Amino acid sequence: MHIKGPLTNKSFGAIVHDVNVLKVTTSEKTQLYNAYIKYGVLIFPNQGHLTHDEQEKFAREFLGHLDIPQLHISNIKKKGTLLNPSASKREKIQILTQRGNEGWHMDNTYKPLSAKAGFLRAEIVPNCTEKAMGQRGETAFCDCRAAYQALPEDMKEKCKSLSAYHAGLVSQARFGEYTGGGVYDKTQVYLRPIVKFHPDTGLPNLQIGRHAFGAMYTDTNTGKRTSLAPNKSDEILDYLLKFATTSNNKWIYYHDYNVGDLVLWDNRRMLHRACPYPLTEPRVMHGNRVAGDPITEKALDVPVDVTAHILTSELERIAKNPEIKEREMAVRARI
Repeated sequence: MHIKGPLTNKSFGAIVHDVNVLKVTTSEKTQLYNAYIKYGVLIFPNQGHLTHDEQEKFAREFLGHLDIPQLHISNIKKKGTLLNPSASKREKIQILTQRGNEGWHMDNTYKPLSAKAGFLRAEIVPNCTEKAMGQRGETAFCDCRAAYQALPEDMKEKCKSLSAYHAGLVSQARFGEYTGGGVYDKTQVYLRPIVKFHPDTGLPNLQIGRHAFGAMYTDTNTGKRTSLAPNKSDEILDYLLKFATTSNNKWIYYHDYNVGDLVLWDNRRMLHRACPYPLTEPRVMHGNRVAGDPITEKALDVPVDVTAHILTSELERIAKNPEIKEREMAVRARI
């Protein structure tokens, strides 16, 4: 086994060569875990031999309890034909859910526990090599630790006193045309600090992305939380996301899959996004999502009646303000 990192001209990421993940020794697992913490993203080429159950076994034994043991992401229906968003409401929801993930995000921030890590392995990749970067079904990653460290000092300090709500229904509504149904109907609203201190390293990084809205300021002396005006919240969250994803190419990596590539990322440090591809081309990915620690990935405590009001108010605001969708689409267009 050979671990080569960081990725060329990047602040993070490593490629793990010459390894069968089903046969790693105890010593190699320790090396891999240390590399996962150090580099944030690990790429394992040539893992196409794995079955779904074998991939799940590796994910579980390597990083612990799985929130989603097996995650099948595909635009192929059971009969072998491709999803058609105009064919039925169900197919439209499936496409919209996948398209929603093309916005920068961290997994499960819209749940009581955000995720610890994610795995994705390419089984079928779209045949669209002529497309530009970011249009070929890649997965993109952003180093939120490096981005936080590079913020102006006054913004760093401001962010330490800020938190934001996260909701899947809000992020899908902001994306537009969400008709209900699917995984996000089961989500509520959860408050999270904008600066997260990594439980393994103690280092700070931004905790932002498409699920975040409704920023709040916390008085460090009294602990009292005060909601920012919606436009001020949008301004800060948009600034942070744009800063992280466009300021320095060293913080961004687009992984262009070969069949059999297995990619693992630290969800507590990295933003990621799915990249679009022609829906006329088949694409199949198989993944696993590792559950967050009940202490370090737990959302902040907020009364349920407060979060219900927050959710309703934000959905109404999105419905009345088409510029919110326009801004979201502009963010997605940035490569």
